[in-house]
Amino acid sequence: MPSNNSKYAEEKGIVPNAPTESKNLALKVKELENKLKEKDKEIKKLTSVVEDERRKVEILKNSLHIFMEPEE
Repeated sequence: MPSNNSKYAEEKGIVPNAPTESKNLALKVKELENKLKEKDKEIKKLTSVVEDERRKVEILKNSLHIFMEPEE
């Protein structure tokens, strides 16, 4: 025997999510999670590159100070 809630839903034309729709949503979530993981890897790689470049800049700054000191 259907509950009052299901009768109300039927009368109002509200249809519960079909199982295939839930599966499609689950697949979409999985796809988005995979894309997020890929982007996280890319961010880590780029962060590493930026840190390397910052170290190079510091080395060049220090070198410049050494070469710009007046000779005695």
